Amino acid sequence: MVGAIIYLPEECKDFGFKTKGSVGFDICAKEETVINPKELKLVSTGVRLKILKEDIFAAVFLRSSLPIKKSLILANSVGIIDRDYCGKKDEIKLALYNFGDRKVRIEKGERIAQIVFLKFEKPEIKVARDLDCFEDLSRGGFGSTG
Repeated sequence: MVGAIIYLPEECKDFGFKTKGSVGFDICAKEETVINPKELKLVSTGVRLKILKEDIFAAVFLRSSLPIKKSLILANSVGIIDRDYCGKKDEIKLALYNFGDRKVRIEKGERIAQIVFLKFEKPEIKVARDLDCFEDLSRGGFGSTG
């Protein structure tokens, strides 16, 4: 059964699961983009995604080489693509930040990110307005285990 449909613009010619063991589906930049030092820019991929299976969502990760080769990071670390973000105008875009000292050029058609498909379970949620249902044991927050 097909789990998802991906629309890819003509500019994206180098895409997909690149090896038999690949987990991420590579996607490309739709147009040439220049990102100046310390600048945050929204980069177009032109990609649309329709997830057909109810227990799957997509996560978008930056390609691992971009921080080293181009001083770029994904501003929100990972993009979550909900199943209902699937309209004709619901393009996957990347908020890229240049943490380096030189301007960076992303070429049209350059592979810049990967879509990873993950199973999930949506639990029933009970909202509490007080802390009575929680244990008195506290771990202490960030870095509490050492």
